[in-house]
Amino acid sequence: MAGWVDTVLLTSFLMLLLGLLKQSDALRCYSCLDIEGDTSSKQSCHTPEAHQMDTQSCQTIPPAGFSTKCAKYVGNLSSTTTDYNYNGLLRQCVSIDENRDPGDKCLEGEEAKDYLNLVVSKLPSADDLTFQGRLCFCADDRCNAGNAVALPAILIYIVLTMCVLLCVHCNFV
Repeated sequence: MAGWVDTVLLTSFLMLLLGLLKQSDALRCYSCLDIEGDTSSKQSCHTPEAHQMDTQSCQTIPPAGFSTKCAKYVGNLSSTTTDYNYNGLLRQCVSIDENRDPGDKCLEGEEAKDYLNLVVSKLPSADDLTFQGRLCFCADDRCNAGNAVALPAILIYIVLTMCVLLCVHCNFV
């Protein structure tokens, strides 16, 4: 029995180590643009199948004080005083000031407005700027595909390792 326990513990440790090593690689994010009126838009941006969307490698080491995340913008940003309208879908890598990092989550409406400058170039300084939609940030490879933030792989490895250890400790196996 002791030999089997040692094997399970070693396997769990190696899974955890592999997960940590994976996290040290450059983050890979889906990258696409489908904005109304933008001629460089791609219709495949709405299709989250991996074979239809481009990916990009983010900076391996972001500037000091910044973290790298994948971002997904879907919605409408508009202003009535400037006739500004930015409607559609965008997926890309972003660098976020660590003091302003919202974490791995989605923001909606007014809550997202403080972060729109990270994904929308040439953001107007209109007082009546309104945003209807979602802006999501995540820090795992290709996590900006769906509607929700993906669970980081390292967290999955930790949970699996703890389950195996619990089973061994309680003699379930």
